[in-house]
Amino acid sequence: MRSAIHLITCHGIGGVERAAQSMIGVQSKYMSFSVETIFPHGDKLSRLQLWIPFHYFSTLLSLLSLKPSILVVSLWRAYAVGLVYKLLRPNTKLVLFLHLPAHVHLLDHIFTRLTAHFAAKVWADSHQTLCQRVPNLLGSRGRVISFITARISPVTSPTSARPVFIYWGRIQRQKGLKHAVNLFARVCEHRPDALFVIIGPDCGELSSLQQQVADLDLSDNVQFRGAMDFHTICSEAQYASFYLQTSILEGMSMSVVEAMQLGLVPVVSPVGEIANYARNGINSLHVVDAERSVSDILSVLSDNNIYKSLRAGAIDTWSSARLYKEDILEACNALIC
Repeated sequence: MRSAIHLITCHGIGGVERAAQSMIGVQSKYMSFSVETIFPHGDKLSRLQLWIPFHYFSTLLSLLSLKPSILVVSLWRAYAVGLVYKLLRPNTKLVLFLHLPAHVHLLDHIFTRLTAHFAAKVWADSHQTLCQRVPNLLGSRGRVISFITARISPVTSPTSARPVFIYWGRIQRQKGLKHAVNLFARVCEHRPDALFVIIGPDCGELSSLQQQVADLDLSDNVQFRGAMDFHTICSEAQYASFYLQTSILEGMSMSVVEAMQLGLVPVVSPVGEIANYARNGINSLHVVDAERSVSDILSVLSDNNIYKSLRAGAIDTWSSARLYKEDILEACNALIC
């Protein structure tokens, strides 16, 4: 039996990590699949510690021992390790997995270009990511992988929309949470009973967000709950009606997809692939103009028919989508056949 390894930076709450973790222990007739991390406890490391060479050499030695037939690499640190491994074991099928439609910094750009050159295939979380990152590989080595990791049952629907918003994911600049808090503050001007629950680990933005909330006098309306497993997130989501995420940059955005399956109405910035599946007024509300967004939210809160229509549209969007596991196994089998 052949083996495939998905190398990621560390385990965590992000879409990349959670998708990879969903494949742990999965195997088909011809392929076993496992996940390796460069930093086993990366969520507890400082940014400075992420540069310690020992972890990278240790990961490389582990891969050389395991000898995977296919090595899938996600995010630029894993690209660097994957490149060295490919040079040492040139017969290995190297797969570059992209998760954002743009490079986040120079190192990301450099290692993405190098890895794409040596990779047998380039996978992406969405067509948007593939088109913008490696347009020259469309139709040849490029492939879009579904980011639906499981069939998720909707949470119990309240009889009418509640002014309760929720977000889960990394608390980092890319997610645009400062804009989300400002938008929520404008909703609170009309609905002082509104609540915004923010779930996720601090990735550099928590303290400034907390200060922003204090400055806006919203400490009773905005709750920071820290990181949670998805089962607990689902329990929290049953009290919410809206999923609020105003990202600056996104690929597929697993959290938005999960929220839609749960029956939450997404209030989202139409960036990346989100713009292609979250359709304004059909299954979501787009955040482009703050004044218009507040008006749209208040309309949903005051008209139960609008709320039920958006909720049903969100749930229906993913009812027949392929699963991540199915796409990964099919893509891996295609590489070794």
